[in-house]
Amino acid sequence: MNQNPQNKKIRMDDIVGESKETIRAAEQKPAQKGKSERKRFLNFKFIAVSAAIIFILAVSLDSFSSVLINVVPLEKTLEIEDSYKAGLGTGAVNLEKFVFQEKFSEIQPTSQTKNIQEKANGKIIVYNGFSSEPQVFVANTRFESTGGKIYRIDKKITVPGAKIIGGKIEPSSIEAVVFADKAGEEYNIGPDQFTVPGLKDTPKYKGFYAKSKTEIKGGFSGTTKIAAKSDFDALKEKILSRLEKIFEEKTDKGVPANFLKPILAKKITIIKETFEPQIGKPGESARLEIESELGAFGVLKKELEDLLVVSNFGKEFKNKIKVSNLDQLSVSARNINFEKGELDLLVKGKTKFVWQIDQNKLKDELINREDKKIEEVFALHSEIKQATVFFRPGFWRIFPKDSDKIILKIEN
Repeated sequence: MNQNPQNKKIRMDDIVGESKETIRAAEQKPAQKGKSERKRFLNFKFIAVSAAIIFILAVSLDSFSSVLINVVPLEKTLEIEDSYKAGLGTGAVNLEKFVFQEKFSEIQPTSQTKNIQEKANGKIIVYNGFSSEPQVFVANTRFESTGGKIYRIDKKITVPGAKIIGGKIEPSSIEAVVFADKAGEEYNIGPDQFTVPGLKDTPKYKGFYAKSKTEIKGGFSGTTKIAAKSDFDALKEKILSRLEKIFEEKTDKGVPANFLKPILAKKITIIKETFEPQIGKPGESARLEIESELGAFGVLKKELEDLLVVSNFGKEFKNKIKVSNLDQLSVSARNINFEKGELDLLVKGKTKFVWQIDQNKLKDELINREDKKIEEVFALHSEIKQATVFFRPGFWRIFPKDSDKIILKIEN
């Protein structure tokens, strides 16, 4: 049987089925393309966000990170016993002089008794209101108080002539010391006026007279306590002991901290002593006042330190080495001449010399070391004995470029 292709049946299922597959395939292709592009976008976004987070963390860590370097400088201890000439502007060490003044007094009961006869004494002013001619009064001339007590001058005096101004007499005067005619407390008087009994019944009697300048006192007759030499010595010992402490406090406060405290190079000079009553005079108590001056020599710590460094290591090490225990050394003075301002300075003890580190220079070298390792930088510094580096935080091993983030701790 002849088959005619035109008469072939085509199954709709086949057509439809073919059509469905074709359509399905056509629909699926654009959907897969969009999904791939979305996936690539998400991957890029994840990478970008991750990079941003890493960048932010790195910036944050860099801003908060730092390096602590503990540095142990080179040091050497020497047992020294050196003597140096020192003076005010002369010698190996220059001295500075400090002067302090103090007034101090002490009182204590008198310790001795004695039967004494003391005449009161004091000062008067004798006036010439009589004429322009001077008047001489010989020693022992009497002056009588308003109470009738007689006092005498112990030396000759000459009262100048009075001045005549406008036809009136202007009295002249002179000062004199008088003593009571007799011993006894009854001659102790306050301010008073005096006449000259020797001129009585003469025209000069009213023209020459006197007035008190001071009280007249000290008169005594009988057994009484007196001031003795032993009282003076005891008071002086007390005062000098007290002055030692006062001047020690004054040097502590008055001598600047950059000077060595002058322990032995000092001298107390007594300017004035006032002892009352006088030795052998009556009194229930004795009082001594002393005005004094302390002269002390000081030495600049830096100057002595430089001298020790140069003496033991040479001039090239000046300002490169310090003495870390200068205050603990024994520094004393001998052969002190306060008048010339000279002495011998003796320095003894175990002296600790410590090499100095230029911190700014070391930081710059660490920051700009290029290909050098950190330990290679430290190896270039002979003044460094040991160095330990600590990164903060510990996992962040990037060395900072900011010198403020490099913390140098010098250990002594």
